[in-house]
Amino acid sequence: MSEKKVYFIHPSITYHSKTERFCLKLIKSELGEEIEIINSGDIGIERVRRWKEDIMGIDAVVGMALEDKYTISVWTVMEYAESLKKDIYTIRIGETSFKWEKGILKDVKKLSLDETRKFTRDITMGDTKHAIMGLLFGSRSKY
Repeated sequence: MSEKKVYFIHPSITYHSKTERFCLKLIKSELGEEIEIINSGDIGIERVRRWKEDIMGIDAVVGMALEDKYTISVWTVMEYAESLKKDIYTIRIGETSFKWEKGILKDVKKLSLDETRKFTRDITMGDTKHAIMGLLFGSRSKY
């Protein structure tokens, strides 16, 4: 019997972060330790360009909603997978909370490309004071 394949799509600002590590553990606890997770944070640019091929070969997609927002890459992949009748799950991540839910959530905002860029910039740079400190000393995302 082949193992179940799951595609984990999340904002690039959470790649290789404590949030990503937490979510990978959560996915296994919810869907089973034996699953294979294709993590968008670990695949190269060539494979990213062929994401539709990966989605055709998987059983489920888990997308991250950060602060009740889906970035454009997250909701695009989730909607495509939904059109192929794949199982869809959302991990809702806040500053101090998380929630596992089934489906693409209606109350989570789908950001455009420009909104995604601004949202990402706001999280990584913060307000003007934090942006200046980040330029001087390096910035770290809260996620």
